[in-house]
Amino acid sequence: MDDERINEDHKENEIIDAETAEIETRTETGESETDHYGQPDSYDRGYTLSGNQETGQGYGNNNQQTSNMYQYQNSQNSYHNNYKPPKKKNTKLIIGIIALCLVFTGTIAGAFITMDNLIQNSGEENSAGEKIGKNDGPIAPVEVISGSAIDGVNDYSKLVDEVMPSIVAITQDFTQTYSIWGESYGKQVQGNGSGFIVSQEGEELLIATNNHVVEGADKITVAFSDGETAEATVKGKDSLADLAVISVKMPALKKTTKDSIKVAELGDSNALKVGQSAIAIGNALGYGQSVTVGYISAKDREVTFQNDDGSTNKTRLLQTDAAINPGNSGGALLDANGNVIGINSGKYSSTEVEGMGYAIPISKAIPIINDLVKRKVLKDDEKGYLGIAGKDISSQVNEAYGIPAGALVSEVAKGSAAEAAGIKVSDVIVKINDREITSVADVQNIVNSYAVGTKIKVTLMRSDNGEYKSKEVTATLKDNSTLDKLETPVQDGNTPPGGREDGSGGMFPPDY
Repeated sequence: MDDERINEDHKENEIIDAETAEIETRTETGESETDHYGQPDSYDRGYTLSGNQETGQGYGNNNQQTSNMYQYQNSQNSYHNNYKPPKKKNTKLIIGIIALCLVFTGTIAGAFITMDNLIQNSGEENSAGEKIGKNDGPIAPVEVISGSAIDGVNDYSKLVDEVMPSIVAITQDFTQTYSIWGESYGKQVQGNGSGFIVSQEGEELLIATNNHVVEGADKITVAFSDGETAEATVKGKDSLADLAVISVKMPALKKTTKDSIKVAELGDSNALKVGQSAIAIGNALGYGQSVTVGYISAKDREVTFQNDDGSTNKTRLLQTDAAINPGNSGGALLDANGNVIGINSGKYSSTEVEGMGYAIPISKAIPIINDLVKRKVLKDDEKGYLGIAGKDISSQVNEAYGIPAGALVSEVAKGSAAEAAGIKVSDVIVKINDREITSVADVQNIVNSYAVGTKIKVTLMRSDNGEYKSKEVTATLKDNSTLDKLETPVQDGNTPPGGREDGSGGMFPPDY
């Protein structure tokens, strides 16, 4: 019976692969999203440089560095969760299957992202009722306030005065390397970004921002609303979610600064309605805090990140016409009550497009921020593993066949944490602890952030005569030795996406 079950599971996976390829072939040959001039648009993440600067396309500003463009076609990916960290990674991003130009704040290399506008899902996000600790205990739960405080308001000056003490400007110093005639050289470059205060833990002041704001920084400096500055260190970061938490030591701050700053009020992005007011505050172009006002243009814009190794991960962003410029990354997007509803992340930049900025929904960010606050930096031999191989279930397959979106388990290693927990081939992982799973890269990133021996809660969708039902299991993570028992085959005689000929490496980003 077990052999028959295994054969049926493998046949089911082969059918899913064939159907996925057919769906995506139809998608790729559908309506073109390229502009009338046949030129790629660009998607810029708030980024500024000063000191030794390099000028590129995009904004055309001389204190901005812009990455090159490249073409990407969406494909179904499979993975194998065995990998080793590289020295450097460039994340790539494309919107609407168009090659787009992205600029990262505080990192040397440019990056790209992709937005899948063919399918726009309205998936459920995590509740804003999560708590972030303060003074060795959680702060009060976020009070959900829906709607605008004032209808047709034209003056937000009082609101800005109230929230500005929770907003910070971030400056990062890093070394930019380049090669001339085979010789490597380095120069010091300075970038700018933004952030906001989320809590105080004992003598640590914790600030949320984007991962790309602090990625690769040699030194991070935070400027507060009173003009005082302090050095910060990275507490935790999540490259896939593009979120980071940095820490400032309270004893390093003057009493006047301690008295003037405050923790930001966090709202509920799930309760937002299109057309509500949106206020973006951030360190635009590194000139200091500035304010722009607009509206929530759309919710749940699906975005797919692709890395150099072919791995992908998906997220959903808020869209706003409030101007989000270089240096705004990591700053707060507020509602008309002054509650943080999003973390400013980037903009869609094109000569034909105006007013398309993007922010990470705060309800989605809160559980990740909570996790980053507690996360420890682990060595490779300390990281935990489930011991599975899998593939993404795209939104196209989800809509066409009703297979839940998430990470489909295509193989379970014998003696692995997954096997012991009862995870089976053809299960779809949709959540780990309180984190939503939209791809196998999400599984990798979350699981490998925990140490061997850690117990994690895995929420699965399992088919019961064609009907998917939710099931929750607890897995105790093991080391990577169980990965050797995985037998994910080489595809078409070539290496699997992001992997090696022996099937290892798989779809996982090699540095996480």
